[in-house]
Order: sequence, then C-alpha cells, then structure tokens
Amino acid sequence: MFWPLLPIAALFIDYPVGFDFWGQWKWVMLVASAVCAYMIFYRYFMWRNEVLIITNQRIINNNQRGFFSKSVTELLDTDIMGISYEKSGFNASMYNYGDIVVRTASDNEMMIENIGHPSEIVETINKIRVSNKQADV
Repeated sequence: MFWPLLPIAALFIDYPVGFDFWGQWKWVMLVASAVCAYMIFYRYFMWRNEVLIITNQRIINNNQRGFFSKSVTELLDTDIMGISYEKSGFNASMYNYGDIVVRTASDNEMMIENIGHPSEIVETINKIRVSNKQADV
C-alpha cells in the first residue's frame, strides 16, 4: 500500500513547500515512479504465482519465493492426519484471511500462509477427506 503513494508524496513536497530537490525534480519523479512500478509488478507477480490446488486426491501448494525461486509441496489425501486454521489480528478478521496448518502422518506440518477464507477451505478439505473414506469402505 505504501509504494503507489511514493510519487504522490513527492508531488506534495514540491508544490506546497516549493522544494524542487535541488533542481533534480524530474529525476526524482522518474526514480520514484520506477520504484513504484517495480514494486507493484513484483507484488502482482508474487500474488499471481502463489497457487493452492485442492483435488479429491491431493493438496498442492505452489509457493513463489521470488522471481527465480519457488517451492511446490504436495500432500496425498491419505497422508493428512489433521487440518486447522488460525486468524490472528484485526486485519485477518476484517478481511477474512489466515493460515492453514496441515498435519501429516509423519508428524510434519505444511503451513499455507495468508490465504483467504481459511474456514471454508478447511471445511472443503474435510468434506473431501470424509467422502474419500466413505468411498473406500
């Protein structure tokens, strides 16, 4: 939320105060706009490439860590022993996002961070697990 405000803040410094950055006003605005555009592109790229895929057989978490680094975690339905979610803080409650923790049979945990509507996702995964257990019987 801060990066788009950078060029606007530079404008507010120039016009009311009259400070023109020692005659380098155009360069300051160019650099501020470039930084703003880069950060918006970076955030969009990270948001667009974070993927959680839930099927009736597995959960796949594609976690993008940077432009050239990503981590893919896959859990089979039979490996899941427990699943829970946590929303902490005012923003998480207000905008309905939180962290999901999936516990496996080998006592490992997979954490899916900052995901929207975590209660609905946990409910969906549990419904899939119950239907798969009923289909096996």
